[in-house]
Amino acid sequence: MTALIFLNVLILQHRQGRMVLVRSQSSNTRDMLTGLLNAQGFSKRLDKLITDLKEERQYAAMLYLQFNEMSQMREQYGEDGVDMGLVQVGAVISLMLNGQDVAARVRPNAFALCMRMPPSVDKANALAMQLLGRVMALAAHTAPMAHGAQIALVWLPHRKWEMDDIVRECQTSLGKHPQNKRIVWVGGRKAQREIDAIASTYSSIPKESTFMQESRDNFALEHSLPGIPDSGFSKAGRVV
Repeated sequence: MTALIFLNVLILQHRQGRMVLVRSQSSNTRDMLTGLLNAQGFSKRLDKLITDLKEERQYAAMLYLQFNEMSQMREQYGEDGVDMGLVQVGAVISLMLNGQDVAARVRPNAFALCMRMPPSVDKANALAMQLLGRVMALAAHTAPMAHGAQIALVWLPHRKWEMDDIVRECQTSLGKHPQNKRIVWVGGRKAQREIDAIASTYSSIPKESTFMQESRDNFALEHSLPGIPDSGFSKAGRVV
């Protein structure tokens, strides 16, 4: 699995290498390093996504992927080493996207990914575990910062509308936990109970992204990730 992910990343990087510069030069909403949306571009897309979700009475999961101790990583591996790792992370995220998904590099050390899906704590947890596993698999392939990866989960529509407010809540939630707590929910158990309550009355099922279908199918095989000290999950698959 790791070898296949890495091969896909290399192929995508080759393609992206020809497109990233053109995209970034022709748009001020693209990140020059990864070719994903930047914070400005993500903010605009997030506004539209939240508006659409409210109007359609649909839902999405937002994953805020943060890398810790970046200063130490840059000192140890240099700017080029860390930048190459960020490019690989961007490529992994790009492989997950379909037409409805939104992804961006929203901070120098953080990415955000939004995927439409039915309200389900378990499916959101599975998605976070898939993303975390794939990112951490890059640690052996010149992505040293992957060892310090953490994910904050947010359910959309969220009570906060602006991107900066949502990102700030994600950072605050991650800051309340040690770094070996790999996955946390913004709002903790209360947020998860609210999602479960929504799910119990939810009848209109939006189309899942391709990656979400894979996450659902593979979660049973991958919910225990080697090399991760503490995923933050109980045996039942819930964040604890």
